[in-house]
Amino acid sequence: MTATFQLFCHAIEGADKITEFIGGVDFDAIITAEQARCYKPGIPIFKLALDRIRVDPSEVLHIGQSVYHDVVPAKSLGMATIWVNRPSARPGIGAVKAAAAAPDWEISDLATLAAAAVPG
Repeated sequence: MTATFQLFCHAIEGADKITEFIGGVDFDAIITAEQARCYKPGIPIFKLALDRIRVDPSEVLHIGQSVYHDVVPAKSLGMATIWVNRPSARPGIGAVKAAAAAPDWEISDLATLAAAAVPG
């Protein structure tokens, strides 16, 4: 049995910048802060993503590097979450704002996720 996934990206930059940066990845949707008229952790950006990909939140696995910006809002909508807990040389700076929430899974980098997602 093969699983299929819809792939979308929340972004601050425009869609053209994302595809240029990532290159070769075919996203089903790219949702920008400008389109949603809010930044994460604002719920409208998550709801816009759900509307665009037309799935129930229970069918979504949200992967992000911030408990505050990613895990808390995604869990509040019923999404499963993976927290990419990258070490930070500057504690308290950027996406490491303190928040209390428990992700469903925690990984240290995206290579770990990719290895787990690809069988064999």
